[in-house]
Amino acid sequence: MTTLSVIGTGAWGTALALTAQRAGSTVSAYNKHPSPSDILEKHHIPLVHTLEDAAKSSILVIAIPTQNIPELLIDLKSFVTHNTILVMASKGIHIESGKFITEMTNTLLPGIPVTVLSGPNFAHEVSQNLPAATTLGYTNKTAAEFVSTSMSHSKFRIYLNDDVMGVQIGGSLKNVLAVACGFVKELQLGENAMAALLTRGMAEIKNLALKKGAKAETLWGLSGMGDLVLTCMGSQSRNLQFGQQVVRLKSAEKALEALGTTVEGYHTAKALLKVAADLQVNMPICHAVYKILYENLNPLQAIELLMTRPLKHEG
Repeated sequence: MTTLSVIGTGAWGTALALTAQRAGSTVSAYNKHPSPSDILEKHHIPLVHTLEDAAKSSILVIAIPTQNIPELLIDLKSFVTHNTILVMASKGIHIESGKFITEMTNTLLPGIPVTVLSGPNFAHEVSQNLPAATTLGYTNKTAAEFVSTSMSHSKFRIYLNDDVMGVQIGGSLKNVLAVACGFVKELQLGENAMAALLTRGMAEIKNLALKKGAKAETLWGLSGMGDLVLTCMGSQSRNLQFGQQVVRLKSAEKALEALGTTVEGYHTAKALLKVAADLQVNMPICHAVYKILYENLNPLQAIELLMTRPLKHEG
């Protein structure tokens, strides 16, 4: 029986612990700042007390905020072996380094098999055992197949994809667009505007993905278009709610305080600025989101600037 430990006991980490248990794996969980979890206790999933104990499992699922991942990887270095498989379930870009998660992992834990889980999955629904599908990006097929059989069951279906960078880009950048959709929704700018935003925003994501060596077709899959639609349109989306709160409160900082939870789109918008500049990719929508969040640009003014850019061909 597979042993699997989830690092991070927030909503998503808890959901993945439950789905792995349903798949037949022996599951434990670890959190740096432990707090009682009624859900984990109800399902008899133990909380281990040290990172070393968690790392004894054959699969480690990482479900913590992206900005905290480098510190965790450094702490894990003493405990993991080449037989440990990492499943990165976080989404985003590290602000300080401008690196995606596998780029950080390959630097800090070279030689450790790394997979990336990304798809249209709200944690609450996965916890409730409602049907869901997701993508697992990989470079080591054997490791990915082992993870897939250890976490898949009749209500949680994992598809494999060897374009690990494409899987990360789709899962990370859609959060920025979801924040923008929150602006559009709160301003009541209409469904035409929402459709245009999603389409042109996906074009920006594709341009960056190609520069990073990813495949365009990955972006039309679960970790790309699937996650984009869910995060930008679903009522449970934290990034969508955050965008709405920014308009209401006229401040990103106040919106973060009001939500009281991690909003990856806020951090990714800042990190993306460096990545796009380094790759020389023009991303006007994502850049506008950055200006609204970090430079207090009025959302209506940002939309007017986008709509009055020079006319161009599509594609």
